[in-house]
Amino acid sequence: MGKFKRGSLNPPAQPPAVVDGGNNPPPASCLIDRVAYITDVTNASTATCNATDNYNGRAVTIQVTFVVADPPQVSYLCAHCIGSQFDYEPVLVATEGRLALLAIEVGQFSSDRGRDHYIYHAGDASRGIRPLLRRLPKPDPVPHHLHRFYDGFHLGLLLRPRPQPQGGIFLRPHGGYRAEEEEEDVSYVVAGLFRKQEPSATDHLFDLYLYNSDSKKWSIQELPLLLDQQQQGGGFEYQKYATHKAISIGGEHGSMCFVDLWQGIFQCNVLDSTPVLHYYPMPPPLEPNPVTRVQTSPQASRNVAVIDRGRRIKYVQLHLQVTMHRHGGVWGRVVPSYDGWKAATWSMDTAHPSAGWRQDSEVVHASEAGSTIDPVLLQLPPHEFNDDQGLPLPQTFENHYTSLPVISLHDDGKDVVYFMTKVNYYHKAALVIAVDMSNKTARQGMQFLPGKLTESAFVHSRISKFLSMAPALAPRLNCKRKPETTLDDDTNGMDVPMNDTVMM
Repeated sequence: MGKFKRGSLNPPAQPPAVVDGGNNPPPASCLIDRVAYITDVTNASTATCNATDNYNGRAVTIQVTFVVADPPQVSYLCAHCIGSQFDYEPVLVATEGRLALLAIEVGQFSSDRGRDHYIYHAGDASRGIRPLLRRLPKPDPVPHHLHRFYDGFHLGLLLRPRPQPQGGIFLRPHGGYRAEEEEEDVSYVVAGLFRKQEPSATDHLFDLYLYNSDSKKWSIQELPLLLDQQQQGGGFEYQKYATHKAISIGGEHGSMCFVDLWQGIFQCNVLDSTPVLHYYPMPPPLEPNPVTRVQTSPQASRNVAVIDRGRRIKYVQLHLQVTMHRHGGVWGRVVPSYDGWKAATWSMDTAHPSAGWRQDSEVVHASEAGSTIDPVLLQLPPHEFNDDQGLPLPQTFENHYTSLPVISLHDDGKDVVYFMTKVNYYHKAALVIAVDMSNKTARQGMQFLPGKLTESAFVHSRISKFLSMAPALAPRLNCKRKPETTLDDDTNGMDVPMNDTVMM
């Protein structure tokens, strides 16, 4: 039996882009849920792949479909396993251009070693290329911390345009779409940076894992880390390093950045014959906040993005003001209350990273952005009540749990950040609110019911511009679905009404 969070079996209602049959152009970028919904949905983005059940060795078919919407509505991925079932929900690891990297685990009682990476190619209807899904081989040896190899943060994608035939014209056979076996016209690299367990005496502190789509093989290179005198004097803590996000800048040498959101950016030209790492520290924190760092993941308060066609890296930092209260005397439980937040953005020139970060926005406070929001929008269940009068306390942007700042790619060149806000940390009904950091105003808001307790609920992506929401290109695959089991993640013992969702 597959083990899924309850919300993973109940996808949101289809957005207008799907309902109208894909007649409108897809959004240039999107916010997309990292964790797939387990349901049989098809449209023109659907791709399938033959695979093997890791438990009993049976042949199965994996089907994935994207459902995209204009931000701040959250897009999502649907996955279906024909002939078996997933052990856990597939995870969206990274996207770049038309490509998406997925981590998928098929078969019950599986483990990290039973998980595989798959490449999804969005296809191109204008050139007769169908969406494709392909499984990648496993590296040998695998990283020491195997779970990090599949956790959805350590790996990134780099595109390398494949040389065109003479004359620059791509030919395709008559009769519509190319056969699935034919190669897509893009070359790519999957790259991941991992801290070595036992660094060598030659200062090779990291292992760079590279998968080359042309050779269809993994390679592993030991990398040194280059620090200037100031960096050598302190600041970087090697033993605490972890990749929280991998981003692609591109260029002839294949520049990629592996981001430790607590410490800094590690830039590497992964296509060089002897790549090295360069380190650029993050801007200082807005305020020391041990509560945020200890109890949440870094994605809950920090994020980065490549903007302006690779010319700048943008960084956002959120500081949540938290006060801890003990209810019920000495042995009572400790409950947080939220007393506002503040956030700011910075950017770095990728051509001159040694120049450091430039602060793009003034510090924005919750009270400033909250004053531009319709108060009705913020009244999410469950309500907290005044003990004296029995009336629900008003909810504001200041007293909500606000997290997950995500830099907008929809407004490239503008200073817009999306925030997820909800009544408390454990509650699952949330709002996604777009804040224009340049004028400290909230621009848009959209209800979001992920049904999953996760601090990296959604990420930004540009893959939406390549996805068609038109009806499926081929008849859908019919198969009896096996019953699914769920992992109850309602740690606060409360069911969230999913009245804005439908089963598809």
